[in-house]
Amino acid sequence: MARTFLWVFAAAAVLSSCSADYPVNAVFLKGRLAFVGAGKNWFFGETGFCPSYFSVRDESGKTVWRIENATDNVKCEIFPLFYGVAPQNWQSVVPAEPLKSGHLYVVNGAGGDQYHGAFRYRERRVL
Repeated sequence: MARTFLWVFAAAAVLSSCSADYPVNAVFLKGRLAFVGAGKNWFFGETGFCPSYFSVRDESGKTVWRIENATDNVKCEIFPLFYGVAPQNWQSVVPAEPLKSGHLYVVNGAGGDQYHGAFRYRERRVL
């Protein structure tokens, strides 16, 4: 009986410490690639904790851009986040490389909560 209680208590402790999971979408805003994250009221009226890092990797797994939070802010507003532009109080750890048309890219960020997404970059030339 005591073992069952301990297993139930341990499972409850693990489940109560779960983090939120936020999708990140790649969009074009004002002609520039940007990432938009969770809006208000996404998770109990909050938009999540500020990630400690945010990165973009190509389909081979190579990081083509990475920024890291340079402060101890618990919450922040970084979205929309424009590709290659580090927000205030963030530092660029891996400078943004030019994206290749037709390639798949994976977006990832973490810091208490998880931020994730993927997109295929396509250039269209207008004549």
